[in-house]
Amino acid sequence: MQVSRDLVFFVSTLGWFNGLILAGYFLLFLKRKTLATQLLGWMMLALSLRIFKSVVWWFTPALPPIYIQLGIVACMFVGPLLYASLQASVQARTTLSRSWAYILSAYAIIALVLILFLTKQQHLRLWKFYIVPAIYYQWFIYILLSILLVAPKIKILSSSKTTLSPNDKWQLTIVFFSTLVALSYALPFFGLKSTPYITGPIVFSLIVYLNLLIGSYRNKTEELIQSASEKYLHKKIEPAKAADKIQALHQLMEEEEIYLQPDLKLADLAGRIDLSPHQLSQLLNDNLSKSFNTYINELRIQKACDWILQKQELKLEFIGYNVGFNSKSSFFTAFKKKTGLTPKAYKEAIEAQKKPQSTTENPVLSSE
Repeated sequence: MQVSRDLVFFVSTLGWFNGLILAGYFLLFLKRKTLATQLLGWMMLALSLRIFKSVVWWFTPALPPIYIQLGIVACMFVGPLLYASLQASVQARTTLSRSWAYILSAYAIIALVLILFLTKQQHLRLWKFYIVPAIYYQWFIYILLSILLVAPKIKILSSSKTTLSPNDKWQLTIVFFSTLVALSYALPFFGLKSTPYITGPIVFSLIVYLNLLIGSYRNKTEELIQSASEKYLHKKIEPAKAADKIQALHQLMEEEEIYLQPDLKLADLAGRIDLSPHQLSQLLNDNLSKSFNTYINELRIQKACDWILQKQELKLEFIGYNVGFNSKSSFFTAFKKKTGLTPKAYKEAIEAQKKPQSTTENPVLSSE
């Protein structure tokens, strides 16, 4: 069925216009601003500029290339900001990490170089065959990373025994519609047949859905997208489920010893036992009376003590790094907090005892 040109223009314009409204809402008017919502606002702004470029170019193809290129450059920020926002939400981050500050700054520098030096007519071939494909590939890499980030929630969604929190549903919704938008742009560009106006309706569907979602929650909007660490405090995991998860956690630590990974994060561990990060944090606090860092450090110290007992020829710093600590100072601090002794004093105490059981028992931890 032939769709009129006016209808395509109307639908597409609603998409980018509502996108700007949502960006302004997240950046300026949301009462309880978080890092996740701020990054989401910037992502919506970048996406709206990209959609605006599509609408203007489709109905006014004779525009100077600079207008098209500005929209494409804006597209370069959609993927990174999407992933950064989801990561901040999933991991309950309140500040932008140094690595993300470097990444976003690098993209900003690349954008300036493209706009300031590569917008002339002779550069159009470079844009068509290299720059635009690179931006689309980059976009899809971040889409895939976002899907992997929320993969544990997808597993929960397929389970009839567990329900997702509103925050989890929000994250899945953003990933799902962001994937549709990315596909609507990339598939036609890479040669797959698609109707010319497909981008407008898909983007429109995304924006309308988000508007309806926010409107339906109204005063609960802050609750929907607030930091996970704020939300789990008033909810408890059922005792039977908590016992199963604690057993799964202990089994994972015993069989795979993933606590030895120096870059192990709360979200990584939570995904291995099909929990969200805030659920795992709650599980540890309620059932073991420990924070995530305390739990992991105690396992590392236990392993370090075993190694000191069994492999006395190893240097203490070497042991510290190999049980997962990133520095000598953090290892020594955690060790003394757990055992009451520095690693050196602990090793000397073992050597001083010179008893048969010293090769099989842990003289400090076994007395606890």
